[in-house]
Amino acid sequence: MTQGKSFDREKECAELDFHSLQVEERLVRTRETLIRQPGASIWEASEKRAEAKGIYRMLVNERFDREGIRRAHREATMRWMAEYDGTILAVHRG
Repeated sequence: MTQGKSFDREKECAELDFHSLQVEERLVRTRETLIRQPGASIWEASEKRAEAKGIYRMLVNERFDREGIRRAHREATMRWMAEYDGTILAVHRG
């Protein structure tokens, strides 16, 4: 396995198309917010109240496609696995 190679989350997000630049930009900002504190709630991870409200508005936006995110993540994971002959180590927190 190649050292230093990591899952390309930027590319994964770039493949999503919500037909709304505002929703797409909010998704990128949300991702950055939640990555900083993965175990925290949206309110805890957000630096400002407005940021948390923006995330909640994105989640209920009709253009926000949860299945599209899952599909993009699944396809990116499959591509990543193919680079390592179908084997990856995944950590799951239950």
